[in-house]
Amino acid sequence: MSRRIRSTLAGGLVLAALLFNACAGAPPKPPTGAAADAQWQRAMKSGRSAFERGQLRLAEDFYQAALMRGRTMDTPEAIANAAYNLAACKLGQGRYDSARTLLGEAKAELLRIGENAGDVLLLEARIAWLLGEPQAALTLTEELLAPSASGHPEHLLQAHLLRGRIACDRKDPQGAIAELQKAEPLMGDDPNPAVTAGLCSLAGCIYLQQGKAGQAARQFDREAELLREAGQYGRMEGALQRAAEAYEEAGRKAQAADRWFRAARATLPRKDFGQARALGDRALAAAEGAHDQGLQERIRLLLEEIAGEELER
Repeated sequence: MSRRIRSTLAGGLVLAALLFNACAGAPPKPPTGAAADAQWQRAMKSGRSAFERGQLRLAEDFYQAALMRGRTMDTPEAIANAAYNLAACKLGQGRYDSARTLLGEAKAELLRIGENAGDVLLLEARIAWLLGEPQAALTLTEELLAPSASGHPEHLLQAHLLRGRIACDRKDPQGAIAELQKAEPLMGDDPNPAVTAGLCSLAGCIYLQQGKAGQAARQFDREAELLREAGQYGRMEGALQRAAEAYEEAGRKAQAADRWFRAARATLPRKDFGQARALGDRALAAAEGAHDQGLQERIRLLLEEIAGEELER
């Protein structure tokens, strides 16, 4: 293991990619250039803004409109971009079959004009992973990593990170570290905070496999900070939840309660009352276990607010 990788897993700043971080999936990212059509551009911009706020159903409406506009224009770039981003929304809501169909359309349009379909392959690989088809996911990443593929460094990096997550799922932390070692040299000199966040997530998973829950929790905390800095608040919620779970595993109930509470509070503006309530309940249980009266009161007030907003809906 290189010195740089050792320092990464010792709790220092770690590097990452976008694709494999949050429960909602990757933030939408166009696989090719945008079409010069004002109506299409407005729909795409609105969709991305909604996605980054975690409002997947609203984002889906905008991307569906963009896809219809792209088909009307018969413009491959517009169709591919909109179909890809709409697939990301479907993925984030667990609608994997619909996402796969849309990715097939995006890939066909990209190949029709000779464009690189690496982003599409990566999302297909993620869907396979989420569906419990790790070998299919690995096969798709191998397609990207083949010497003949001439893949973009970001595609290669994300492929290694997914392979690292699959290794963690298989309880193979050494295999995950090996993939991290391959990914790290592919990072740019000044990575976006959202890019850096993804490797924090992978490092946290590795620590969990090694039985180091406290160190894992710190990596997930760092992931949440970076996603907040990047303005990707939907993904930040997932990072806070991972931190809470890791702190609970480490027996640090006060820290777990704080992260559950913050995740619940961040979820409420999306009007996902069931999720916010479930997170608030976990926060309250942890705060009671920690005998933190002040935090218990704050959590109860939040739960009352959730109940009140749900009744007004």
